[in-house]
Amino acid sequence: MSGWEELMQVSWPGEFVIEYVDGSTELLLSGDGVSFTPAADAPDGIGAIHADLPKKHPANQKQIGRYVRYSELQAIHTPDGRVIWSRT
Repeated sequence: MSGWEELMQVSWPGEFVIEYVDGSTELLLSGDGVSFTPAADAPDGIGAIHADLPKKHPANQKQIGRYVRYSELQAIHTPDGRVIWSRT
């Protein structure tokens, strides 16, 4: 199974941490669900996942999200460190 197919099989928790290939991390929320853009459908031919960003303040009405290209992903884990998916 390819890495992309593995990502599509993940049982996404309510919140998770993306670890980027540059070593930075970001907390994302599954919200209404994590969606996928397959490489064949992506303009850049890479593919991506989309998840919600945490609201900076509870009064914010608009929920925004983040698209993360597959090529930028190193690992995905729970906030307490359990690995959900890893490129290696």
